[in-house]
Amino acid sequence: MSKYTVTISLMLLLMLGLLRAQILVPKTENVYGGRMSWIATLPVDSQTTRIFVSTESPNSMFYADIVHTTPIAFGTFNPVPDFDGDDGFGQNVHYFVVDSTTGYFVASILGQLYVGNEKAGSRKQIETPEVTGLGEFAGTIFYTKAYHPDTVEFHMGTLDPSSGMFLESGGAPFYLNIPGIDNMPLQLYVNPVNKRVYFFVQMTPVQVWATTVPYDSLSNSSAVTAISLPSLSGINFTAFGIAPDGRLFLGSEEGTPPAHFKFIAYSDDEGASWDTVGTGIGGTSSGTFAFAGDSSQYTIYFGTGFSPNKGYAGSWHWLGERGFMTHPNDGSIAVDPHDPAVVYLTSDLGLAASVDSGYGTFEIVDGIEAVKVWDLEMDTRNSTGWVASKSGIRKVENYGSSSESWDLFYPMGDGAPYTSIAVDPQHPDTAYAGNMRLYRTMDGGMMWDRVF
Repeated sequence: MSKYTVTISLMLLLMLGLLRAQILVPKTENVYGGRMSWIATLPVDSQTTRIFVSTESPNSMFYADIVHTTPIAFGTFNPVPDFDGDDGFGQNVHYFVVDSTTGYFVASILGQLYVGNEKAGSRKQIETPEVTGLGEFAGTIFYTKAYHPDTVEFHMGTLDPSSGMFLESGGAPFYLNIPGIDNMPLQLYVNPVNKRVYFFVQMTPVQVWATTVPYDSLSNSSAVTAISLPSLSGINFTAFGIAPDGRLFLGSEEGTPPAHFKFIAYSDDEGASWDTVGTGIGGTSSGTFAFAGDSSQYTIYFGTGFSPNKGYAGSWHWLGERGFMTHPNDGSIAVDPHDPAVVYLTSDLGLAASVDSGYGTFEIVDGIEAVKVWDLEMDTRNSTGWVASKSGIRKVENYGSSSESWDLFYPMGDGAPYTSIAVDPQHPDTAYAGNMRLYRTMDGGMMWDRVF
């Protein structure tokens, strides 16, 4: 046997030994975060808030308790037992509502409705497929089902405090005429002033309809009327909301990427007239509004922007403009029921919070195991590695040593999911990251340029 054969054999044995050691003794890194789909909060007691989030991961939902001591104690997140990785819902929990009177949530999943809470064994299916819309107001749950091209089947009721089962209100369901609805997805809202139900129809262009009577006066003879919307060239509204004073809001964007900005319209007379506002907040439109405060004074949140003065022109600010640990995203936002200055929002790391109405933000992702990894590469020494994930690019240095460190990057502020990573194995400070675009760094992530 030649000395070359012996040498190669020894190398193979060494490599097999290393691989075997890696298989037998895996090392799990605590990497928290991920992409959030929806956020909702409810009060547990006089100083505790429970926050639920849904994610784009096998663990569909997480929850944590926030205690309003001084300072505020932000708890560690745990998977919701009946909506975790072994329940098969995955990233399909796009929207849910919470019922503060019972502590349950109702989730819309692939056209079906499920109820649950933070306890194992609480999940129940309360509606079969063809659910098109879901909403909640003051302890009443609303949902719609497809019925006819011009008609929706409108359900309303409460949840049983013990079992969580849906208890239909007397007379419901109601069959409401909305011309051309034809199984389109709906967003349901109740105006806190007139108690009428509003339907935001996600068509192109969008439509808004409202019942002519309060929700607790509905019958099969109740009418639904169209709300007149502003007709603006190049503007397609993606969001609708109703403020504490009954003001109607529509949200969109103006301009052409990358020079595009959030744009809103509001009406104080049920759509008879609209005022439009260019917020000056860059980026794409969000799909939702959130409000904090009461009818006399409230803050409006729309994506990465917020207005502490009812949405008026000149009153808009960036979320985190006074400092942020994690960059806010144009996603779901929820207001704490115990303190309107505390808000929860989607971010580059996954989830962030603010205790000053949005001026400063910080991450609160501990326990959220929802980071989806698409690709990874290491250098030749297995010391520096790069990971492409749904929530950014992660880099590890001195891997496996006492000085191991991790960094998170969003090349040029691009928050879209990253699906590929390529690294120069001899010079790991040079890396390429890809999503719908391709970015390059040659200094370990400090600076990035777009290749195409």
